[in-house]
Amino acid sequence: MRSQRVAHEKYSDEVDEMNTEERLGKLEAKVDHVQSDVTEVKTDVRELREAMHAQGKELRGEMHAIIVGLEKFKAQIWVALAILFVLHVLTIGGVPAAIARAFKFP
Repeated sequence: MRSQRVAHEKYSDEVDEMNTEERLGKLEAKVDHVQSDVTEVKTDVRELREAMHAQGKELRGEMHAIIVGLEKFKAQIWVALAILFVLHVLTIGGVPAAIARAFKFP
């Protein structure tokens, strides 16, 4: 708190010694600096927005490719399951015949 008071008194004395034209000149210089900073921030935000938009498009493309790959994989899984089911049925059909031969059933 005390440091703020000391700073205020320091600038207060300096401002009291300046006339209005000098004050306006200093304020205009500071405003120009603030305006250039705001312009830079706007430019940075615009660039970030464009980069995020480009990355979003890229991610959507990659996600679509993954989904298409999963759909193909799902179809392949169903084909493999169907083949395994047929093999299973054939194997189970052969088991009773083997048991019948083992016990010499007609």
